[in-house]
Amino acid sequence: MERKRREAKGRAGAAQASPERDVAPWLRQLGFRPEEVRRAVVACEAIPGASLEERLRFALAVLQPPHRRVRNGQVAGTRCAAVSHGSQGTSPSGP
Repeated sequence: MERKRREAKGRAGAAQASPERDVAPWLRQLGFRPEEVRRAVVACEAIPGASLEERLRFALAVLQPPHRRVRNGQVAGTRCAAVSHGSQGTSPSGP
């Protein structure tokens, strides 16, 4: 238990010693709640050698809401058609 306390103090001290790598103020500026900021800061401890940009990107990925990727043509009710831009500037005719 004592070892965990020392490690936590060491991590907190490292974050304070290098504010240029601290993502917390940037996340707060973006409007994230304090508990979200804490969660992202803890997650960023997994990438200690990363730059501020890499840490911020990682934090934003951790904080993004659950979603799924939709590939072109998978959205219901839409029609994907390739448009040909020829030299005449005409569009393809419909069926």
